Amino acid sequence: MIGNNYIFGKRIICIRACFIFNRVLRRRYRTYCFELLLNNLVSKCKWGVSYSVFDGHELLEHSIRSIRNHVDYVNVVYQKSSWYGVPADDGLLPCLYKLRAQGLIDELIEYTANPNISAPVQEINKRNMGLSAAKRAGCNYFMTMDTDEFYIGSEFENAKKYIVKNEITHSFCNIVNYGLLPTDRLVAATPSFVQFMSKIGRFSKLGKNQNNICLIDPTRGLTKYSMFGICRGDNQYFLSNIQMHHFTYLRKNVIFKMKNSSSKQNHNCSYSDLSKKTVAKGPDLFNLMPLYNNWGNTEDKNA
Repeated sequence: MIGNNYIFGKRIICIRACFIFNRVLRRRYRTYCFELLLNNLVSKCKWGVSYSVFDGHELLEHSIRSIRNHVDYVNVVYQKSSWYGVPADDGLLPCLYKLRAQGLIDELIEYTANPNISAPVQEINKRNMGLSAAKRAGCNYFMTMDTDEFYIGSEFENAKKYIVKNEITHSFCNIVNYGLLPTDRLVAATPSFVQFMSKIGRFSKLGKNQNNICLIDPTRGLTKYSMFGICRGDNQYFLSNIQMHHFTYLRKNVIFKMKNSSSKQNHNCSYSDLSKKTVAKGPDLFNLMPLYNNWGNTEDKNA
């Protein structure tokens, strides 16, 4: 395992450092070599992300750009109609082709929705298509995302190092949810969590995993790393120094999103319901306010 390589490499560095008699120089040598070793091991891993896309393509480029410098492979599994047979926006395919031409997307995969199958089951099947493609691409670590999810680059890079250094196979982090504006942080009564970069192997599948240390979206849980399951060979960890920024209701047409969501409780949600949610003002971390302003009067669009 790569993590074991880190431990073994540290021992070799410590042995070499013994020949440096000056204590200060010896300590500096170890620190420098440990960091060099870890960076080398992280770079040898292949980090993959799969996006599940139907609506919200107006956010996709910004979301990918928040992580693209920190991953090696990005695929998009898209559908031309919703779980319920509603056609996608006309701008979806041109957007995907443009991002692929720009090198932001490595692979496009079409998923054909079937209204006769329940939406949650379809969502799991769709995300597993993205996972299978990441396996074929040779990825060692993987996570699934939506178009309205963002990460801060420095946090992302440090999390990767921590995962490799500590041999973590299943990692999780906290979610910060946002309201109708990119500066509106929702005030939640209970915290929410998401599965972050986790190690994948031949037996890895996405779906509900009751052994997870955090309560997450049941379509995103990696059920296995090894054939022995979560009880053997797997190491779960909650990462406290990274957050997923979820722009839950930031859309050109947020009601279209809610009505086509796989979550049934969202279907009767109105714009007035969303505007009543308790928020706290925060910074525009990803410079999304200009994008929001370009959409015009959001309330009219979602009436």
